[in-house]
Amino acid sequence: MKLVFSSNFPFVILGLCIRIHVLGGANTGTASLQETSKYQDKIPCTLTFRRLEVKADCQRQSLDYVSNVWFPKNITILLLNENLLTTLENTTFVGLSKLRILDISRNLISKIDIFAFVDLVSLEYLNLEWNRLNIYSHPEIDLCPLVNLTELRIKQQWLEGKIQSQRHASSNASKPTGYPKLLGCLTNLRILNLDTRGDTLYFDYFFSNLTKLTYLGIQGGVNQVTNSSFENVKTVKSLYWSACDVAKFDDMAFGAFEHLETLFLDHVAVGFHRALQLLKPLVNTNMTSIVLYEVIINYYDKSLGITTGDGLLTKNDTIYLTSICVKQVIIYRNNIFVIETGALSSEVWDRCLKFLDLSETSLLSKREILRDVFMMRSIEFVILTGDWLEKHYYSSFVDNIASDKEYGSLLLSHLKDKQGYLIKSQYNKKHPQKFNVKERADVLYNWIVKNIFLDDSSIITLRISESIKYIDLNWYFNSVNFKRNIHFMNASKVQYIDFSFNNGYNFIGNISGFTGVRTLILSGNNLNVLSTIFFDGFSSLELLELSQCNFDSTFITMHSQRLFQSLVNLTSLDLSNNLLSFLPRKIFLTNTKLRWLNLEGNRFISVPFDLRITPEMEWLSLRTNSIVSLDKGTMMALDAQTRILGKLYLFLDGNVLSCACPSLVFLKWLMNTSVTLDKNGNFTCLDRNYLVSYVFKFKDIGDFWRQCVGEDFFYAALVIYGVFTIVLLVALIYARKWRVVMSGVYHLLYGFKLHTSRDYSMIFIICPDPNISHLLKRSLSRCIRGLPVHIHGADDVAGENVLMSICNNVASSWRIICVVSDQFFQVEFLSFAISTALIAHSPANPGQLIYLVQESLYDQVPQEWLAAVEEENIMVVPSWNLSYNLIQTLKMRIRG
Repeated sequence: MKLVFSSNFPFVILGLCIRIHVLGGANTGTASLQETSKYQDKIPCTLTFRRLEVKADCQRQSLDYVSNVWFPKNITILLLNENLLTTLENTTFVGLSKLRILDISRNLISKIDIFAFVDLVSLEYLNLEWNRLNIYSHPEIDLCPLVNLTELRIKQQWLEGKIQSQRHASSNASKPTGYPKLLGCLTNLRILNLDTRGDTLYFDYFFSNLTKLTYLGIQGGVNQVTNSSFENVKTVKSLYWSACDVAKFDDMAFGAFEHLETLFLDHVAVGFHRALQLLKPLVNTNMTSIVLYEVIINYYDKSLGITTGDGLLTKNDTIYLTSICVKQVIIYRNNIFVIETGALSSEVWDRCLKFLDLSETSLLSKREILRDVFMMRSIEFVILTGDWLEKHYYSSFVDNIASDKEYGSLLLSHLKDKQGYLIKSQYNKKHPQKFNVKERADVLYNWIVKNIFLDDSSIITLRISESIKYIDLNWYFNSVNFKRNIHFMNASKVQYIDFSFNNGYNFIGNISGFTGVRTLILSGNNLNVLSTIFFDGFSSLELLELSQCNFDSTFITMHSQRLFQSLVNLTSLDLSNNLLSFLPRKIFLTNTKLRWLNLEGNRFISVPFDLRITPEMEWLSLRTNSIVSLDKGTMMALDAQTRILGKLYLFLDGNVLSCACPSLVFLKWLMNTSVTLDKNGNFTCLDRNYLVSYVFKFKDIGDFWRQCVGEDFFYAALVIYGVFTIVLLVALIYARKWRVVMSGVYHLLYGFKLHTSRDYSMIFIICPDPNISHLLKRSLSRCIRGLPVHIHGADDVAGENVLMSICNNVASSWRIICVVSDQFFQVEFLSFAISTALIAHSPANPGQLIYLVQESLYDQVPQEWLAAVEEENIMVVPSWNLSYNLIQTLKMRIRG
């Protein structure tokens, strides 16, 4: 068992051996200990203590039993989910009266003793879902002590066939049994999630005691739902019903709810039209959300949409739905083929509806929806996308970044509305072709001009509701021609537009009116013909996706800088999968805020733009391009960007990198760069034999360097050695006394020989401060055997001429240590001593003079003094507390 405690948490542990670790976070540590229980096993839980909260985490430990002695009496959170528990005994939780949260979901529990929960008087949350527990066969379990319980989850659905057989066996029962004693006394319960049981759905009168119940989640099939099924749970405001096949559903069943705000029918297979009829009791009420998620009989048999009539949506079908003042409506995966004109129009929706999602449909009548929806006064979010069965996965730029752990939340924050609606993930869709491209385009164009647009022959004006903020039309059209100028009226509040994969073409018109759009997705359209001013109407754009747009490479090479010129707020750009080979170096000259750039799936051989003009670039993907290696300038620019921002993500996977000798510098950079690389930098590459290898195989750069250039250097050395040998032999031939000749040449060329410490008699210290000088003398006295340390002034012979003494000492010194401290320029003769040492400085003893300069006086030292000595002999110290490292360095300089 592992204990986690804060530094000021009182504890006494006697007779135990404790091993303490430091954990991340302030005032937190861990102590691991091994207890001997009656099972002689180690307790695989982690205890965390934080002020008033004590948490035990025992998740996913394959536990088949639990003992209350494992936990302190003041434990507040206990997580036992995803284990192998089969039974909860009366003693399992004895004494845990402070426990507030208990999660025992996803185990194998089939039995709970009557008084298993009797001590949990503080419990607020209990999760027993996804076990093998038949609640109906345990009516005697005592839950009444759980007086503070506010959320109970007991949904099971294990061994579905067995449960169904039990239902059929009790099909004559009109009411479920077992609920009352379990739940009737939980008067503070607010959230309840459970299974349905029996032939007729009915919540017993004991449920009327649950006056605070606001959320009811039910799952499972019943044969019949009557008008009285929910009469004892009328306080519920949110109803979530899933996975249910109902043979008979009374029209007024939902009329029992007094203030229903959210209705979510998930795979409740009553038929789409029938589901709409069940909304009759909710007419003229105010609701937050209505979700009809696949309520048709069989989603995969589309012919049923025709034979049952569910595929046609008329105004009569939606008369109840459109009479409810609801803010959000989601009709998802219901095989709707045709929506009649006016089916989604009503005065109530015009006033109330803000969010409409008709995604995953098979609509043929698209124009009626556009006309009805886009003119609603209050609508803000419009999502009209294609059929889930007719699309394949498309990983958009948003998805790529969102999958990144560090930057996912950062990017998605740009795509959130203030009300909290998240941008939906984008997918690739393959829409059915009901007409040929030209016929479809002509029909659509003629209808637009006739029904929505005001055509003055020079510009098309489209009026939309001024409340719209979000438009999602990806894979909605088969073909759209953008050859005309289009102005959108009342579109200043629109922030998000997804028009991807609509086969748009001829982007030569000017789009205006979308001054507030922050996200524009045009991926999957044909931008082969594109105007350089097309994006000028999107001045607020922050995220632009242009993946798979079939760009004209020549156009991008010549005009892309102008294309993005007006997008000064752009932070994210996707140009992936366009087979581009070249970009202008200054393409992003005005896009200085660009942070994320996706260039995957092109043909670039390096970073194709100047990184210096994108100072905020943090995420750059060049996956699946034609990069073999990066040049030195690019590598330096990437490192510079990382130093400025602190972190830069670069993605190179999918390129055929080279691990041959010409890429030696690039491989070294991959090993040592501070740029964050995908695959941890271990990319696939081709070695010099054109065999597939990996970058980390060449981690020993020194060995690889020897393999590449060692042979060349070896042959060069042989050539030099041969030439030298020949010259030497020739010289010996002409000079029989070669030793004399060599000595003469050496003396002629150099005229001197290097001195050693044996040629001198002392080490001379010039220092105005006696304390420093004596400290140096003690530290250096045994530096070189036979060379005493002589201090100017202190060790001079009494009565000796000072100038003469300085000259003699300088001439006799192997090393002269000059200490420049605060008093240096105030003491007489010290400057003379330095000048004398400089004059006496000889190439035979190049390291003779050593400076110890106080940091604050460095600028006052004459430059000619410093220029006369090697840089390594100038030692700058911040203070005169001479450290061990400084003394050792000084000794090394003295020994030479």
